[in-house]
Amino acid sequence: MKGRLVLLALLLAVICTADAERHRRRHKRLRTTTTTTERAGAAEDAAAATDLEDLEAEHLEFGMAERLDEKKYQDSEKARVLKLLNEVTRNGDPDHEVYLDDPCLKVHCSAGRVCEIDEHGEAVCNCIKECPYETEQRRKVTPRLIIFS
Repeated sequence: MKGRLVLLALLLAVICTADAERHRRRHKRLRTTTTTTERAGAAEDAAAATDLEDLEAEHLEFGMAERLDEKKYQDSEKARVLKLLNEVTRNGDPDHEVYLDDPCLKVHCSAGRVCEIDEHGEAVCNCIKECPYETEQRRKVTPRLIIFS
């Protein structure tokens, strides 16, 4: 009787392991290590990030150079006008100097608006009175009909 019980237990253990192995084969999940795919992906990501940083740096350099050129131009124009005004005023009163300070130099208006000086001498952004003809298709603005109820 003990022998049959041990044999039955052994048979049950063999059946369970065979069933478990068959279950593992059916539901086998492909296990990949993340280190190999990360390294390959990391190299591509690093290259893409470097390219993106290069483009961003180039864009920033271009913007800074553009602002510097604009500032130099504004300063040279201001100096030229001050020189002309001071020459005119020297003929009348040598002690009196005129300083020109355009408030619109410090104001940036959004698209479709232009800086104008109001009656108090302050810079105000107003809508453009007449739009110039635009040749580039992407920048064309189509007029819309506004209906008020």
